[in-house]
Amino acid sequence: MPEKDVEITASDGTLQIKAERRTGDKTEGRGFLRHEQHYGSLVRTLPRPEGVSESDITAGYHNGILEIRIPVPEQPARRTPTKIPIGST
Repeated sequence: MPEKDVEITASDGTLQIKAERRTGDKTEGRGFLRHEQHYGSLVRTLPRPEGVSESDITAGYHNGILEIRIPVPEQPARRTPTKIPIGST
């Protein structure tokens, strides 16, 4: 369940993803019981693009895939270069 195992936070110009994974295996046989536990965690911190607020970021989980959407911020219009004449001194 991603609500329990994954946490996404946005603050101070970053987006942080924390996740934990736990699995267990139990095998019973004649005269024995084997119980294995596997655990792993990860943390990723990514820079958040300038011009994107926390409220613009959305996340969804479907068929085992976590999807985080961050809109592309608008880029300022590029200005044409100004030619500067070279004079004699």
